[in-house]
Amino acid sequence: MREILPGILTWPWFSARHGYDFNGWLVRHPEGNLCIDPADDPLIDATKPDSKIGNTLRSMILEANGAWLYQTNAMMGEPK
Repeated sequence: MREILPGILTWPWFSARHGYDFNGWLVRHPEGNLCIDPADDPLIDATKPDSKIGNTLRSMILEANGAWLYQTNAMMGEPK
C-alpha cells in the first residue's frame, strides 16, 4: 500500500481469473473513511454466468443499478 496524496492510499491486486491488476483505494477523512477494494468476486455456481443475479456480488450491484434506471425512466416518462 502506498500513499499517493495525503490521506489517499492505493494498492495493486492481481486477479488470476481476469489476468490483470486491479487497484484498491483508501481515502481517509475525519468524518469517515472510504475504501474501494476490488476483491475478486468468486462465482457461487460455476455452471452459471457471473452476470446471473445472485451468482456474484457484482451481479447484485448491476441489478440494483438497472432497477434504479428503470424507476427513473418510469418517473420521467417517455422522451419527446
